Amino acid sequence: MKSILFVMLIISGCFGQKTNPVSNKKELFNESVSSIELFKKPNGNSLYLPKIDYENFIKHWNKSETAGIIEFKPDYFLNVNLTDGSVRKFRANSKYIKEGSDWCYTLEDSTFFEDIFTMKIKENSTKTQQ
Repeated sequence: MKSILFVMLIISGCFGQKTNPVSNKKELFNESVSSIELFKKPNGNSLYLPKIDYENFIKHWNKSETAGIIEFKPDYFLNVNLTDGSVRKFRANSKYIKEGSDWCYTLEDSTFFEDIFTMKIKENSTKTQQ
């Protein structure tokens, strides 16, 4: 009797409901961020976000919704430098962003990173023409 119960317990464990790992998203806070460096691939151009842009990024990150575990090719890489000296690293495309693991979060503004680069390129070309 005990052996039948043991076998049934093992079988039910094998075919029971599987749980997914839990997202470990950590919020960012304006006062804990000292700077954010944004890299664009494939050309590798980078820039430091002005305070207004990194505050907007923090809002986007904190409001982002979990999309699940998704593989994608990142177009952007972000180094978020914190006031305690640590760095949080993010990868993003126009639709998703992730930090550390493959847990993805949806971006509210799909043109956020591209708009920053486009604006910076226009600013730099205006400066060189003067």
